[in-house]
Parts: sequence; structure tokens; C-alpha cells
Amino acid sequence: MKKITLTICLLALFTAVNVSAKNYYKWVDDKGATHFTLEQPKDRATKTVSTHAGSSSIYDPSKANAKADESRKDESEIEKIKTTEKKLAAAQDRECKKAQSQLQTLNERARVRMKNKDGSNFIMSPEEKYAKTKELKNYIASECPPK
Repeated sequence: MKKITLTICLLALFTAVNVSAKNYYKWVDDKGATHFTLEQPKDRATKTVSTHAGSSSIYDPSKANAKADESRKDESEIEKIKTTEKKLAAAQDRECKKAQSQLQTLNERARVRMKNKDGSNFIMSPEEKYAKTKELKNYIASECPPK
């Protein structure tokens, strides 16, 4: 019983495939117009065109436009990221130059005058100067690219 059912299913499958796949003939008439027919004309040169069954894909311009818009958005995001990276690199460069300038000042001068948060001035003690020098050297070593 199983063999008969399997045989019938296979025959139906092969029949469906043969029905849905057709051969067309492509030919050109005396006026130069191209034609496609199921029967081969006897007085013309033809080319065989095979068709295959299956799902057809339909071109949807809205999907194509959506993909193009998405691509433009991606490009826009990439540009924003690059701009942000450039700004961050410039800010880091400014901070490194500032730290290097402060370190140079600390090394060149015996007495260094600083401002408190309230705006009043004070002279750094040797311990404060040493701590600030160490802090600046660590910052420069970790954050600034070597020259």
C-alpha cells in the first residue's frame, strides 16, 4: 500500500514539474520585432527559452527606495561618528598640550602660583608640586600619544 501511494505521489510531482516548466521559442520577424511563442516557426531561426516553475519575485520600488534611504542613513551615521571622533581627538590633543605645558611650568619654576576655586592665589608647596608633577606625568603617559 505504501509503495503505491509513494508511486502516485512521485508521478504527480513529476507531472506538475513538467506542466509548469515550458519551453518557448524566441524569434525575430521581418520588421525586427522579437516574438516569444510556444510553437516553433518553420521558416525562422529560433532560440529556445526555458522557463522554470517557482515563485516569481516582483520588483517593489518602495522596498528599493527604503533600502536606498537606509543606506543613506547609514552613511549619515558614519559621517556623524567620524565627525565626533575628530572632535574628540582634537579635544584630547588640546588636553595633552595643556598637561605638557603645565608640566613644563612645574619643572622650570621653583615657585608656582595657583588659583583656588574661590579665585584666591596661593603658592604650591614642594609636596603639592611633586604630587601635581606625578599626576601630569601619569596623565601624559596614559592619554597622550608619544611624539
